[in-house]
Amino acid sequence: MPFGGRLPGSTVSHTGVLPHKTGRHLILGVWNIADTGNAFYACSDVRF
Repeated sequence: MPFGGRLPGSTVSHTGVLPHKTGRHLILGVWNIADTGNAFYACSDVRF
């Protein structure tokens, strides 16, 4: 979800579609910071 360089609110949520998988997997989230080469990364272990 692009914010056009604006500061997001204190709570941000996203929706998406997960593939039909079973077992253990990783979900990688990347939040790019506008106008920089910097980003935040979050990795989650999940079990479907």
